[in-house]
Amino acid sequence: MSFNSIWDSLWGAAYACDGIMMVNIILEFFVVFVDDRGITYTKREIIARKYLHRLFFADVLAVLPYDYFLIGVLTPKSTIAILRLNRLIGLIRVLKFLSK
Repeated sequence: MSFNSIWDSLWGAAYACDGIMMVNIILEFFVVFVDDRGITYTKREIIARKYLHRLFFADVLAVLPYDYFLIGVLTPKSTIAILRLNRLIGLIRVLKFLSK
C-alpha cells in the first residue's frame, strides 16, 4: 500500500465524518431534551433555541471545510491537513455525550 492510497483513505474518512456531523447538526433541531429539573421539552422552537445558543456554532466551526477555501494558497497536502484540525472542536460533542 502506497503513501498516497493511505493519504486518500484518511481524507475519505475525514469527509465521511463531515457528512455525519452535518446530518447531526440538522437532527439536533429535532431532538427532545430534558433539563436539569427533569422537564422534557418537545416544542421545536424551544429545542432549536437551546441548540442555537449552546452548541450550534461549535458544530458549524468543526465542519467548515477550511481546506477548500485555502486550496489555492497552500498547496502541500500536509499543510492543508493541519487546517483540518478544526475537527477537534467536534470532540466537545463526544465528551459531552460520554459524560452523561
